[in-house]
Amino acid sequence: MEDLLINARHHLCMRNPKFIRIGLRQLESILYHIARPSNIHDKIPKEIYLKLQDSHLYNSVVPCIYALDSLLDYQQNDETYFENYVFIQRLMDDLLHVIEGLVLIHPVSQSFFEDKTTLHLFIQILEPSQIRSLQVAALKTLVCIMVDHPLVVRLFESIGGLHHICMLFKHRQTSQDTRLQILEFFYFYLSPEPYNIEDLPYRKTRAEKQIYLSKYLSNVQDLRKDLDTFRPFGKLDETFD
Repeated sequence: MEDLLINARHHLCMRNPKFIRIGLRQLESILYHIARPSNIHDKIPKEIYLKLQDSHLYNSVVPCIYALDSLLDYQQNDETYFENYVFIQRLMDDLLHVIEGLVLIHPVSQSFFEDKTTLHLFIQILEPSQIRSLQVAALKTLVCIMVDHPLVVRLFESIGGLHHICMLFKHRQTSQDTRLQILEFFYFYLSPEPYNIEDLPYRKTRAEKQIYLSKYLSNVQDLRKDLDTFRPFGKLDETFD
């Protein structure tokens, strides 16, 4: 297992998109066999994999972040990007979906997003010039790395992430699919945050978040009313709000 993860990491950390693709497919193969065990004995590798994810050396999220950064840099080179733009966009989309899955099966990996530079990668993907599928994938992944993790939410606020999403929401070229995904993100943002000792220094109440979001959006009160009425995430625990 360790050798497989190291090999995938090696390819993902290369700057060449073709090698990144090899590393991503290697990682996807590992995750496929972990998620779909053919018999009861195949469940053991999943336990081993999750244990290895606690180590920075074997963690799968770290090289995926590095690969995403490399591909975004690649987009800045107009000539080479134009020749491979479909390939690069699909690769970025696949990377985002893998990151989303990784933090869901190993929530501790959310800690690797406690970094403003890393979170800024999502702002780059949420530019109006990016394709719809990338914008939607980035928004879904953001929710997964933020859920039950107020520190990441506060860091994203501090780099202007919420403001940027609001601007994208109001941009005339933004697709309907992206706008719907942004609405879902707003509903998530306006939901109660966990109340525990570790998160208390970073936690905001729903009222505080409503005030903050209202700086950039005019109908936040209606959004919160819809959230409370239709309960897209089920009944909300407002014990400490």
